[in-house]
Amino acid sequence: MVILYRSYAKTIEQAPEVVLRALASARIANQVGFDRTLLVVAVESDCGVTAERLTTAISAEQLNANVVHGFGSPNRDVLNQAFHEIHGMSAYVAVVSHKASEYLSVELLKRASLLLQSGFKVVGVRIGELDDVQEVAIANTLAFWDVDAVLEVGGFDSDIGVEEIAVLARLMKLSHRPAALISVLGTEPTLNIRKSTEGMAKHKEVKDTKRARQEQEAIRAGVTLDLINERICVL
Repeated sequence: MVILYRSYAKTIEQAPEVVLRALASARIANQVGFDRTLLVVAVESDCGVTAERLTTAISAEQLNANVVHGFGSPNRDVLNQAFHEIHGMSAYVAVVSHKASEYLSVELLKRASLLLQSGFKVVGVRIGELDDVQEVAIANTLAFWDVDAVLEVGGFDSDIGVEEIAVLARLMKLSHRPAALISVLGTEPTLNIRKSTEGMAKHKEVKDTKRARQEQEAIRAGVTLDLINERICVL
């Protein structure tokens, strides 16, 4: 399975922190046993140095990871481009936020892989810290996707950063087993939020607006969040 992280720094000052977090995520992905790690730099949202610095650092550590340039919206175009590149390379992809990397384990990868192989089109991982800010728990904070299924329903097309909702709505029409939600076994890790002022502010903004944005996206997709949740198999 391929694992995909989105990495970009809006300013040169943010680049060192972004690069260090991406390297830490790549190390974890290598340890867990993903076949390939893609660090996708959203070029048009980046300050212009992240891809080069990441490439140099990955080479120095000899990590099994590749830096990929993505264009357009990080929550839409960049993801779709990456899914098209992964198509034919791997049937499944994990989309993970750097802040959730510590949730990954050999056991979690195995469970998600088996569920995808059994027919589910997406397997989300419950993030306890976000239970109170989102109505639908499947999110690209940490989710495993069937690449063909996502491309078959047109990919991600949200303009407001909750790109999973419309795809889930369309997968509901495609499959009788559209989605599963699992939790980590044992003690749940905590999210590793960026410690910079900008990183903390961004996390707060995302949390404060997520439920409203999910509701808005569900309306656009012609469904309700309750209907989506009814079709998610919680395991």
